[in-house]
Amino acid sequence: MARVVSVVPGALCLLMAAAALAGGEPGDSIAQPLERRVLDADAMRQIVREVRAADAAIQDYTMIMMKRERFGDELQPPQKLFIRWARPQRVYLRYFYPNPGREAIFDRSRSGASLVVHTGSFPDLTLELDPYGDLATAGSHYPIPDVSLHTFARILSLNVSLLAERGDGRVEVAEETLWGRPVLHLWLTMPAGGREETLRPGETLWDLARRLKRDMYEILHHNAARGWDEADDPDPGDQVYVPTYYGSAAEVWLDAELKLPLKARFFDHQGRLYEEFEHHQLKVNQGIRPGDFDSSNPAYNF
Repeated sequence: MARVVSVVPGALCLLMAAAALAGGEPGDSIAQPLERRVLDADAMRQIVREVRAADAAIQDYTMIMMKRERFGDELQPPQKLFIRWARPQRVYLRYFYPNPGREAIFDRSRSGASLVVHTGSFPDLTLELDPYGDLATAGSHYPIPDVSLHTFARILSLNVSLLAERGDGRVEVAEETLWGRPVLHLWLTMPAGGREETLRPGETLWDLARRLKRDMYEILHHNAARGWDEADDPDPGDQVYVPTYYGSAAEVWLDAELKLPLKARFFDHQGRLYEEFEHHQLKVNQGIRPGDFDSSNPAYNF
């Protein structure tokens, strides 16, 4: 039987130190978990505060991301890519697979803020695209400007905050090591439910998602029974179902030092794996230069 505890910062440090000693050698995947506990509302709010503070402190980072995403009934093959990110919303991506050699740059501070893509395969082209257009967003839950730690920290914070306020689900925790680092392994249980929103004149699901500060594909996925495949399929005046929670359950491995998600799995309201992300070799606040987001950089192949 899981027991309710309130984890405070001082106690959290001791717990994570114990977890590091209990874990395997560096390079081990996941050590055996310690006792799994249910968090009370105060402990949930503490986690939210720590994650939001860590997210706000990020100026730049690099990492290798592994991801899998579901589109309708199909769980897509894994993808692997290198990400370089800096404020104010500058992103450079390089794909390992699929599409090896593909590169993309987005720089919010640049006039027009288009997405520059080098295809990396025949025909080998460099294109400027609308970052939220169908071509640029095909095959991904998130447009390239939103592929960031900020997005995943926001999703985690929002759902844990809702669970603390509503009291209709729960968060469990165990201290572990992941890839040689001490982590908090969180299990989120989130009930089904939501509300209907009316699509306003001129709005697509992208606009609705921005208005509600939610993720577009999350909304599209939960309206699959209506036959919508793209953000512009519904018409103004249509009723759109917006779920309260991101899914029915989630597992998140939160780095004990950085307070940022290293790994996450989300399950839809049918209990199916909806998306899975791993953030390897994460390095934060290195002082990345603006030239690292310039397609004329000789290190790139645009």
